[in-house]
Amino acid sequence: MQTVLVKMVVSDEDYLRFKPLLLSNAATSLKEPGCHFFSVSEKPNKELCQTEFLLYEEYSDMEAFHEHLKTSHFLSFDDQTSAMLKSKNVAFYDLIQK
Repeated sequence: MQTVLVKMVVSDEDYLRFKPLLLSNAATSLKEPGCHFFSVSEKPNKELCQTEFLLYEEYSDMEAFHEHLKTSHFLSFDDQTSAMLKSKNVAFYDLIQK
């Protein structure tokens, strides 16, 4: 199993547009055959007027993750939200216990 952690930061100005797009993408991703888990968490930072989102995803393997990146829903999400992101970091881990 492949674990993917994604941290994304958006400004408060973009929050209300970004969040429903993110949640829709997550829900649709769970319908993909290689996606076993997809959770979304958020951490507001009022001092910086921004929110950090943490995505925790589990895929059968890297091939399944790469297939996810080719789906129409992900490409649409990426296109609609890329300009809203203040930052985005992606990390990959091999799941060793669940």
